[in-house]
Amino acid sequence: AVRRRDACGAQVARRNPLMLRLGRILLLALFAPVAFASAAVRLAPGVPLLVPAGTPASVRLAVEDLRRDLQKVFGAPSPIVEDPAALRGRSAIVVLGATGGPAGLHHAGITGREAHGFHVRDFGGTAHVVLEGADPRGTIFALYSFADEILGVPPLWFWSGWNPARRELIDVPSGTERIFPPAYVRWRAWFNNDTDFLTPWRERSPAHDHAVYETVLRLKYNTYEIGSVADLRAGAPRFAANRDAAGALRRVVRAGKP
Repeated sequence: AVRRRDACGAQVARRNPLMLRLGRILLLALFAPVAFASAAVRLAPGVPLLVPAGTPASVRLAVEDLRRDLQKVFGAPSPIVEDPAALRGRSAIVVLGATGGPAGLHHAGITGREAHGFHVRDFGGTAHVVLEGADPRGTIFALYSFADEILGVPPLWFWSGWNPARRELIDVPSGTERIFPPAYVRWRAWFNNDTDFLTPWRERSPAHDHAVYETVLRLKYNTYEIGSVADLRAGAPRFAANRDAAGALRRVVRAGKP
């Protein structure tokens, strides 16, 4: 009986390394989702937006659109802060252009004309959702991409009578990296029919005019037809949409270089 126990003990000892490896695999499979979820950035009502000083006015207009989206989804306003220290260790949505903001938050893959994306980065021991663009228009596209894919706000929300589902929490996984390289088609235009009806409606209210150009940019177009005859000469006037009282320009042009 003693020898059998010894023999059994020896067999078990020989099997231990394999069993330990299998045990580790099972433990990882069981607990990996928990670790993944715990490392996510948890967005809640009132999540702050970190918008560095010097952010272009055109980008700040899109920031206000995003704040409106966040309030519709969460039911509470999101404050804007410029100093990372003001976050006091709280996770935030960070708006980032090619320059400015903490260097460690930039993504190396966001380069080139209108390149953009959103990703999760750790800064100061806290994970944040970063909305980043290689240039101002790219940053605008990043904000609207985040609103579409994470908040569930469709680009044509204004025209469809859409209302969001109220959310208490949204977890953005730690491995999130949604990167959009420069577009293959440089000029992407929205050509409206029946502009004789649309133009008076746009002119009736600044909010109407805002909605048109917001939609153009949510769809990631960069050109909007203002007239019916295009003048492509080098010296032809360029058009832009004025979307605030201070005269900041959303560089949405009919033709030519923005």
